[in-house]
Amino acid sequence: MNKTAKRTLLAAVAAGAVTVGFAASSWSKPPFAERHGLDPERFAERMAARLDLSGQQEDAVMDILSGNADRARDNRQRMRELKRELADLRSDFDSARAEALAGEVGAVAADMALARATTGAEIYQLLDEEQRARFEELQEQRRKHRAWRHGPGF
Repeated sequence: MNKTAKRTLLAAVAAGAVTVGFAASSWSKPPFAERHGLDPERFAERMAARLDLSGQQEDAVMDILSGNADRARDNRQRMRELKRELADLRSDFDSARAEALAGEVGAVAADMALARATTGAEIYQLLDEEQRARFEELQEQRRKHRAWRHGPGF
């Protein structure tokens, strides 16, 4: 193999190692909610202010969020564990184990998506027409912001 080919191969391997290292380090960060102290009570208060919720609506939103908080926390914790286990496989890769872990990541992600959709639908049902219109505006702003940060589809 000539020198140019060796250098190119070495550069590609080094770039791949750096990429895997960055990906693994990003998995070790706590979720956004934990890093920034978001909690159901704070979320309900912000929603009440933005949508002009009545006291009864705010209490109902808080009940919905509190009822799902344990499930969300458990899912986030399990997702962190799974991603850590996958990252740890790089030193002694086991394809069958990686496939099993990846399947569980998918199952946890599906449960997280279902929980978000269910919670959103339950809250939406509490709102009057004016609040629903404002809620939709806020969701659209959020989609645009996420697309700007993460690309379309987020």
